[in-house]
Amino acid sequence: MFLTTLALAATIALPDAKPATYWVFLVRGTVPPGTTKEQLTEMQNAHIGNFKVQYAAGKLLTAGPVQDPTQSRRGIVVLTVRDRKAVEACFKPDPYVQSGVMKVETSRIETKLGALQTANIDPDSIVENRLVVFSKVGKASRDATKAHEAYVKSAPGIAFYATVKDKGELAAVALFEGTNDTAINGWLANAPLVKGETWKATVYPQWLSKGILIPVK
Repeated sequence: MFLTTLALAATIALPDAKPATYWVFLVRGTVPPGTTKEQLTEMQNAHIGNFKVQYAAGKLLTAGPVQDPTQSRRGIVVLTVRDRKAVEACFKPDPYVQSGVMKVETSRIETKLGALQTANIDPDSIVENRLVVFSKVGKASRDATKAHEAYVKSAPGIAFYATVKDKGELAAVALFEGTNDTAINGWLANAPLVKGETWKATVYPQWLSKGILIPVK
């Protein structure tokens, strides 16, 4: 796996503009022909080193790998910065991204429930959780959307839920503390927008540092 587990959390205060939160999927790209294992190792070290730099700068909220059966989505990164140009700037020192080994898919999000914790984080203790990605299949009505957002509050083990503010297929993302697939899938089966086949929900194993996700209930 190209993305070594890294999960960090931080707060940010930007004096010049109100920051926005961006959800980034790191997606499998193409390894340049002739790249050696030694070069990939150097890229990996610089990749992780860049995360540490962005964390120290107060831009990185969290990051960690995703287990995608299709091997397309490799990890997530959550940034709090001014705009998309600032997101791009965060990845300019990353050789994985600059060489095309990984591609960046960026979405502006709005937190609706929970939070990514920024205190009492143990970066040396990595735990498995669940990521749920909601994708648009049809157009959601206002009433159905309100019903869905109200229903989200009843999700077992949910720690973070955010809707996507940009146009496109991605509708929302949720992070659940722990690995209770039975409870999560049972809850999803009755989620208004999923049950109505307006959204499709995909569950992924996902890893973050211990303490980042605290269930809302």
